[in-house]
Amino acid sequence: MGSKTAYESFYQNLKEVPCGFCGNNFLRTNPNRRHCSDICRFSEKVDKSSTSPCWIWLGTKNSKGYGSFRVGKKNLKAYRFSYQHYIADIPEGMMVLHSCDNPSCVNPKHLRVGTAQDNADDMTSRNRQAVKEKNARWNPNSTQHKLNPNSYFYDPS
Repeated sequence: MGSKTAYESFYQNLKEVPCGFCGNNFLRTNPNRRHCSDICRFSEKVDKSSTSPCWIWLGTKNSKGYGSFRVGKKNLKAYRFSYQHYIADIPEGMMVLHSCDNPSCVNPKHLRVGTAQDNADDMTSRNRQAVKEKNARWNPNSTQHKLNPNSYFYDPS
């Protein structure tokens, strides 16, 4: 019998290690892997202990406060991953809406599917719609935007 192949050596040296979240043993094929599953990795980034009924995402968030979670080579919104794992697949063309208005919440009890129109209706009914004066990029009545008549580019015509 000849020497072992690289494949045989690799698999012979694998060890079972406890998951960093649930404690179940798993065969670690990547030395950097600490969790037995994506859901254990996800759950480690969720704070369920707050006094709020929301499950707060502690992982990476975007500028609007929505969580981001990487599965394989895809970045997913954390609340969408939560909905897909705990409730069901998200139908094509549908959105996942928060009933709590907390973008960091991943509690599946606070999530539901809906259309873009449902999302817009929620926004309006909860008075979260953009206010033109507040969000406008340029306000012609603002003194900071008035042209200076002494400016080189001023054209009064």
